[in-house]
Amino acid sequence: MTRFRTNSNSIREEEITIGVITQKQAALEAWPIGIALQSSQEKIEFLLTVPLFQRLPQDEHPVVASVCEICRFKRMDPIIRQGARGEEFFVIKSGQADVYAAAKTEGKQEKIASLKVALHGKKSTRCVPHVRREITLVKVPCCEARTLSEAAFCEQWHELCADEPRTATIVAMLAPQLQSAQGFGVLFCRSEVQALKIKRSDFQARGSRDPTGTRPGPDRDRDLTGTGALAQSLGLHKKLKFGRRAAVSSNKQSFDKAKDTKAMRTNENLWVIGNLEDKIPAMTAVMWKEYVKAGKRLITEGDMEADFFYVVQEGKFEITVREELMRDWPATEHFPSISKIQFEGPQSINPLAFKYYQPDEVIMGKKMRDWCRFAVAWWHTFNGQMGTDPFSNVKTHLRPWDVDASMDTFLTRVDVAFEFFTKLGVDYYCFHDVDVAPQGKDLKEFQANLDTISDKLLSKQKETGVKLLWSTQNLFSHPRYKDGAATAPNFDSFAYGCAQTKKMLDIGKKLGAETHVFWGGREGFATALNTKVKDELDHMASFLKLALAYKKKIGFSAQFTIEPKAREPTAHQYDYDAQTVIGFLYQHGLEKDFKVNIEPNHTTLAGHDYEHDLRMASALGMLGSIDCNAGQPYLGWDTDEFPSDPRKSLLSMLIVVEQGGIAPGGNNFDCKLRRESTDIEDMFIAHIGGMDCLARGLIGACKMIEEGLMKKALETRYSSWSSALAKKVAEGKASLEEVEEYALKSPEPSTSSGKQEYLEQLINRYI
Repeated sequence: MTRFRTNSNSIREEEITIGVITQKQAALEAWPIGIALQSSQEKIEFLLTVPLFQRLPQDEHPVVASVCEICRFKRMDPIIRQGARGEEFFVIKSGQADVYAAAKTEGKQEKIASLKVALHGKKSTRCVPHVRREITLVKVPCCEARTLSEAAFCEQWHELCADEPRTATIVAMLAPQLQSAQGFGVLFCRSEVQALKIKRSDFQARGSRDPTGTRPGPDRDRDLTGTGALAQSLGLHKKLKFGRRAAVSSNKQSFDKAKDTKAMRTNENLWVIGNLEDKIPAMTAVMWKEYVKAGKRLITEGDMEADFFYVVQEGKFEITVREELMRDWPATEHFPSISKIQFEGPQSINPLAFKYYQPDEVIMGKKMRDWCRFAVAWWHTFNGQMGTDPFSNVKTHLRPWDVDASMDTFLTRVDVAFEFFTKLGVDYYCFHDVDVAPQGKDLKEFQANLDTISDKLLSKQKETGVKLLWSTQNLFSHPRYKDGAATAPNFDSFAYGCAQTKKMLDIGKKLGAETHVFWGGREGFATALNTKVKDELDHMASFLKLALAYKKKIGFSAQFTIEPKAREPTAHQYDYDAQTVIGFLYQHGLEKDFKVNIEPNHTTLAGHDYEHDLRMASALGMLGSIDCNAGQPYLGWDTDEFPSDPRKSLLSMLIVVEQGGIAPGGNNFDCKLRRESTDIEDMFIAHIGGMDCLARGLIGACKMIEEGLMKKALETRYSSWSSALAKKVAEGKASLEEVEEYALKSPEPSTSSGKQEYLEQLINRYI
C-alpha cells in the first residue's frame, strides 16, 4: 500500500493544495474533505500552470473550472487509493507530498517518490514504473484539492461525456524530411511517417495486456482531433521521421533497442502494465520501424485487427473525427519535424544535411563560417511574398504562424525565425523595418512597434547567439514612395523616408548590426519627361549625408553599403551597377564612408556576368557585402533564386577569398522559394542547398589559390609590366615622351595567347 504524507522533516505543518480533475463518486464520505470556494478565474489561472490543461482550447477553460472544487486535506488523510473509485486525478498547487509503498517487510512502508507543485497523478498511474505494488494515495497536511463529480462532468461537458460513440482515426500529416534509417542502412524520403509498432497478437503472446486496461467502449470511442501536444496523452512519442518503408532488420542495433526501451519507459500510458520493466525486452523484440505515407491511416480505435500501439518518434500527426479536422493543438516547436541540420558529407543524399558546409572547419586560416558569414533574409523566409507572383497575390506558402497582421503574429514570427536560424545553423540574419513590425496607423505607432519587436529580437539574439548582419528601411513598398524616397519630387515623402532611416539606425545600433544597407528600390524614373535628373541625384546625396551624420552622432559603427540594381521596379534606376554607384560616391565625396552590397541577380539584370559586379567592386576596394542569390539570365526581371551553380559560386567565393574575406558584410540569402515549393521543409532544403553550393565554391577557390595555377597564368600574361619603365608608368612617374622613345627602339609587339580555353578548363578542375 502506498500513502501520501507530508515530508516528515518539515519543521511546521505546511498547507498543501491538491487540484483534482476526475470522475469522483459523489458519496465518498470516508474521506474527510472540506470544500473551499474559489473564483472561476482563480481556478483557471491555476489550471493553466499545468501543461496538461494548457492543451485545452480557451473556450473550454470556464467549463473545466466550473466543475472543479477546492478540497482541503489534513495531515495523514488519504487522498486516493489505487483501484478505488474516487478522486482519480489531482494536481498539487502548493507544498510537497511523499509517496509511500508497502515494503516487503510486513507492516512497514517505503518512500518511493515525492510530488511537488504542479505535478499531477491519477489512480491508475504508478508514480514509479518499475515498482509493482498496490498503491494508495492518502491525504497530506491541510491540503486543498479540486474535485470533479461524474454528474457535474456529464451535465456541464455534455459533448465530451454523452456524445454517441464514434470512431477516432489517427492519420499522418505532411511534414517531409529525409534521414537515414538508423540500424538498417536504408535512406528514405520524407513524405511518410516512421513509427515503432507492436501487433496485438505479438504483444499478447508475450504475456502483456492492453495498456489501457480495457477494450474500447462507448466512453472511449469518441471524436477527437489533435496534434503534437496531444501525443503524450495518447501514448504517442512526439517526434516522427518520414520516409520510404525500410526493410525490417533481423537483428536490432543497440541504438534502436535503447531508443525503443526509452520510449516505453517514458510513456506513462504503459505504466499500468504489470512487471513493465521485465516485459520491455520482450516488447522491443516485436517492435519495428513503420513508414506510413502522409494521409494514410495509422490506427482506427476499436479495430481489433489493427496494430494497436504506436510510438510516434518525430513530426506531426492528427486525430480526425469522420475524416474532419476538429482541432489543431499548439506545438512547442514551429518546426517539430526538423532537427538541427548536421554535416553528412558529399556522399549523402539527405536533402536535410550539409554535404560541404562545415562551419568550424578551418580552411586557409579561417573557419568556414567566417569566410561565408551566412545570413537569412527575413522578408522572403517568414513573411515576404510567400508564394505570390505578379499574376497572383494569393499565397501558396501557408504557414501556421501567419495568423493575421497583429503585433502578436509579428512577435510569434520572432520565435519562428530564431528557431529556424538555430536549427539551420546560420550566424546572422537581415531585415527591413516593415518585415518585423506592423506599420500601425501612423509613423509614431510604427516606431513604437519597432521598439517592442526589437526588444524581443535583442532577447533572442542573446539567447541564441545569432547576430544581425544588416538592417535597412523599406522605402519602396508603400504608395507614399511611388516616386522614390531620397529622389522623390514630394519633400514630405523624402522626410518620411528620413524618419524611417533614423529609426532603423537606432534599431541597428541597439541590435549590434554590422552593416546598414541602402537600396533605392524606386530611386529612378519611368520617363525623363517629368524628371529633374540632376536635382534628384543631388537629393540622394543629401539623404545619404544626413544618414552618415546621424550615424556618427550616435556612435554607430556599422559599415554603410548601397545595393545597385539596373532596372525594376523603375525603368531607369540611378544605381544601375557597381561602377555607377561607385562613381556616384566619388562624385559626392562619399567613397570613404560607403561600400556596395552586390546582388548577383541584379548584376545579370544589368547585362553582366553573374560575378561581374563582385569583381569590379572588389578590385576597387568597395565590396562590402553580398546578397547571394541567382536569377535567370534570359529573363528581364529579378527572380531571387537560391544559388545552385557550383561554377558561379566558385568564381564568387574566389573573389571573397582573394580580398581576405567579406566581414563586416556577409552572404545574405536574398532568395525566395518558388511558388510551387509549398512544403515547410523546403525552407530548410533551399537554404542548405545554397550554403552547400557556396561552401563548395569556397573549398574549390581555396584549393585554386593554394595550387597557384591560375595566378601563374595571369602573372605570365602580364609579365611585361614588371619592367622598369612599365613600373614607372604604373606609378605615374613616366612621361609620354619616354614611352614613345621606348616604342621607337623596341621591335614589333609580339602576340601571345590569352589561354581562355585553358583557364576555363582549369576552373572546372576545382568545381
